[in-house]
Amino acid sequence: MLWREHDFVKGDGITKAEFEKTRQMQEKVESQKFLEEIKGLIEEDIEGVACKELSCVETPTVVGLGDAFAEGCFMDSGRNGKTKEVTKMYETTKNLMHMAKKQHTAVIAFICMDYTMARAVAYGAEAAGKPAIIMLYPDHVKTFHTAGFAGYAKMAKELAEEVSVPVGFHCDHDFSKEGVLRTAEAGFDSVMMDASEYDLEENIRRTGEVVEQLHEKGVSVEGEIGHVGLACEGQETQKDLYTKPEAARKFCEETKVDALAISIGNAHGAYKETPQLDMERLEAIAEATDTPLVLHGGSGIPDEQLQEAFEKGICKFNLGTDYLARYYEAVEDFIKESKERKILLK
Repeated sequence: MLWREHDFVKGDGITKAEFEKTRQMQEKVESQKFLEEIKGLIEEDIEGVACKELSCVETPTVVGLGDAFAEGCFMDSGRNGKTKEVTKMYETTKNLMHMAKKQHTAVIAFICMDYTMARAVAYGAEAAGKPAIIMLYPDHVKTFHTAGFAGYAKMAKELAEEVSVPVGFHCDHDFSKEGVLRTAEAGFDSVMMDASEYDLEENIRRTGEVVEQLHEKGVSVEGEIGHVGLACEGQETQKDLYTKPEAARKFCEETKVDALAISIGNAHGAYKETPQLDMERLEAIAEATDTPLVLHGGSGIPDEQLQEAFEKGICKFNLGTDYLARYYEAVEDFIKESKERKILLK
């Protein structure tokens, strides 16, 4: 609203400057109210989705993690089966994967493009009583500018400290040494170096250089062997892209990666047909290496296949497409419900 002289009643004794100050304060309050309303609606909606995803698979519950992860410090089983007081809820992705491995299950890593999605994961995990991982896809910083690396790392850790279940954070696919080192320098303690587009020896060389540098700084590294392709192109059925057990063994031994993303019939994006994971190949890979295994392209894989994959060696699985789609739907729903409002933000 612009200031107009005839809006004032002479007897009020209000000056133009006073009115302008009041108007600015009112707009600020109304804008903040709007932000709180949209943030609350979206968080409530997608938090329920996060909680549902965490509940539909046998990811480890918070109670009883002590036996599975005795060297950890976020939960321990005391005498007579009683649970000791939680000492911290932020946990590294590396530790979460090892804890899940001991339980023969997996922890879910959700791609989160901003604070609203990240908060929904943290509080959805708390509602489900299960650990979770807040995960950044680098293009959301470099291309879409929905966050910054340093700010995201700080935000994720602060959110983890707010809840009563273990929550970690991780940065997904980056394809260059410079990019991964930059991400680690920004505060991430878990990153992914994806050199799977190269042949095995070059993949080992590139990934190994990153691991050597980042292990000195206490940062864990996920690598990829085989190639997790695109579901929209049907690449989950291209067996020439699948991970070979012997190659996985060699890769893990020579690079010393902390986690290994594998290709066993999974792919990124929305599947055209129901995927069929190669469980025999998964078992062979799990026998070839003791490194925690990661399943990318988790959206659209039937629950029964996920359960079996977790039991046979998958320790982390990534969920992006379904979660991002629900986020966009929640935003659209809010816009439709609020189209009659006179709002200041777009």
